[in-house]
This record gives sequence, C-alpha cells and structure tokens, in this order.
Amino acid sequence: MKNKICFHNSSLSEAQFVIFGVPDETGSDAKRKGTKLAPNTVREISNKFEKIKRKNNLSFFESPDFSEKKLIENLKVNDFGDIKKQNVKKNVYNFIKHKKIPVTIGGDHSISYETLSAINKRMKELNQKFSLIYFDAHPDFISSHTHYYGSVVYDLSKLEMLDIKKSILIGIRDPEKEEISNVKKSGIKLITSFDFKIKTIKQLSTFIRKNILRNAYISIDVDVADPAFAPGVNVPSPGGLSSLELLFLARASAEIANLGFDVMEISPPYDLNNITSLLGIKLIQEMIVSFNLKNNIYK
Repeated sequence: MKNKICFHNSSLSEAQFVIFGVPDETGSDAKRKGTKLAPNTVREISNKFEKIKRKNNLSFFESPDFSEKKLIENLKVNDFGDIKKQNVKKNVYNFIKHKKIPVTIGGDHSISYETLSAINKRMKELNQKFSLIYFDAHPDFISSHTHYYGSVVYDLSKLEMLDIKKSILIGIRDPEKEEISNVKKSGIKLITSFDFKIKTIKQLSTFIRKNILRNAYISIDVDVADPAFAPGVNVPSPGGLSSLELLFLARASAEIANLGFDVMEISPPYDLNNITSLLGIKLIQEMIVSFNLKNNIYK
C-alpha cells in the first residue's frame, strides 16, 4: 500500500481508531463495478486535498463547528492497511479486544456483515445488546437471496446480540416489495428520504437518539446521498440526502454511537472530480472527531 489516509498519526498499539480498507466487491450484483478501488482512492484523495503542509507544519481542514475539542490531530488514528474480506472478522475482533474503534472503508456493503459479526461476538462475551444505524438508499432487507449486498440488514438481523427493533434505516427510498414486507415484520425504525422534507434535521437527530440502545454501530452506504452530491456509487438513486444532511446526521449518530462505523460503496470509476471520495473522507473525519469515546464499551 503506497498511501495511508492523511489522518494516520499513530502506531496500532497506541491508536484509538483503526482504519482499514477492504478492496472487495464479490458480494455485489450491481451492473456498475468499482467499489473495490475505493479504499486506496480515498487515501490518495485525502492526501491531495485534506491536508496542508506549510513551512514544514502539517495542518488539516477541520470541522465547521470551530471546536478546538474536535481536532482530528488530537486523536490517535492508525491506518492498518487493507484486509481481505475473509479475514475481516478475525482482525476486527482483535482490534476491539485491544480497545480500538474499527473504521472500515469498503468495498461493497456486504463487508459490513463481517465487521459486525466480530462485534456481535464481543458483545455476546460482554452480554450487551446493540443497535445498528444504517444509512442507505436501499433497505438491504432481501431474504430470498442472502449474504450479498442486498441482504445485509436481513443477515445482520439474525445476529444474536443485535436488537433490530432498536435499529434504524436512514435515507431509504428504493425498497423492493419483498423488503417492504420484511422491514414491517422486523420492527426496525425508518427514516425515509421523504422525511427530510417533512421534519427538521434536529427532529430526525432526536428520533435517532431516542430509538437506539446505548451501544450502537453506524454503517453508511454513500448512495444514501443524492447522485448530485455523490455520483461515484454503483447503485445511484435520485431523491437522496444532500451532503450536508448526511454529514450532520452522521455526526449526530457518532456522538451517541460507540462500537465503530464504516463508509461503503464509493465507486471511483463513476465519480466526478472526486467529489464522492471527498465526501467519504469528510464523513470519516467528522465521525472520528464526534465519536463517543467516553462510552467505549471495549475498554
């Protein structure tokens, strides 16, 4: 691996956050391809556009709230490199056993199942249930064909320690008939893309806070954003979130989550001037600086 993400500043042993890529899209049936290229593209773009070297001093573009408490350079971040999909569960379990917060860059969304399988194992050892905050244009609740990118939430609903009724799908707008039935049966909460026109962002943030458990994981398929803001995805869907809406809710979710997060389904071959990769980098940064480290159950 030539590049590490620009936020890399710590050894694995010292790190609070461990970022790793999974350059794999074997779980995708999309007509478009390219998500396997995302991890290294995101790293390359981060080094080109998100850091500044001035008189031998390194600086970053920081969070827009002007909080000196939320500086990325004040947190310990390790870029572990890339991991093969079949090795994700083993590696993530090792990270969290050593009190690290895992941050995954995909790859297709089926990779999230591997990460959350490791978290489920650890939560079972701790006898703690957890919630899922899932950003996606699609419910990913297919049950007739499992263990691929269209069945991720259905597959995850079978994990023993995940409380699906205390989990939320955000930005949904392209459900299939089968998924509508499965979502209703599961009891999972919904924030559709239409809700962003009916309610304020603060109301939606409050809804998230009130409907998840103390322990929560965030998973983001970047196609939750409208293609105007994120054209570089494999399954684009009109009518999505703006980049600002996505960043705000991702930050709000990170303030209450404590188990880790992922950013998935960026497809560099379909991007325009790298704006989707830049959105992915910004999501990673904003969630890291907003993350609820005080509630780190892995300690």
